Parts: sequence; C-alpha cells; structure tokens
Amino acid sequence: MMKKVKKRIRGKVYEVSYDDIIKVAEKLEPEAIRHWYVKIGDKLFPPKQIIAEVLGLERLDFTTADAKDILEKLGFEVGRIA
Repeated sequence: MMKKVKKRIRGKVYEVSYDDIIKVAEKLEPEAIRHWYVKIGDKLFPPKQIIAEVLGLERLDFTTADAKDILEKLGFEVGRIA
C-alpha cells in the first residue's frame, strides 16, 4: 500500500504520497539549503522547494513546518543544517 498523508493548508486539504515526492524530486535540481533540508535519494533539498512543486503552491502560501510535517510523516529524513 502506498503511504499517503493529508494536510490542511489555508483551509484546503491536500493529499500527498511518497511516490509524488519521489517523482517531483527526480525532475528538480536542489536549491541552496538555508536552514532545513529533506534527503531524497542522495540529494538534499529545501523542504519548501519539494512541497511547492508537489502541491502547486507558492512558497509564501505555506510554512516550513507544514512542509516538514508532510515529509516526515511520509518517512523522509528531515533535518537542520548546523
């Protein structure tokens, strides 16, 4: 069974799967990491870069905490750059 997460952002419920994240990450080049990262395969991405692409939202429309929550619940490694 494919793992999925539902998340309410600004009153709308979004459903995201592990596979959704992988498919998007395969098409993207990671941007510079400021504070937080998500490890997908052997690459580190800013969490908001991935979630903005998956959900089709502007980055100002959700928080880093929203992005981290989705990614952590799907089983991805999320951390903070020291």
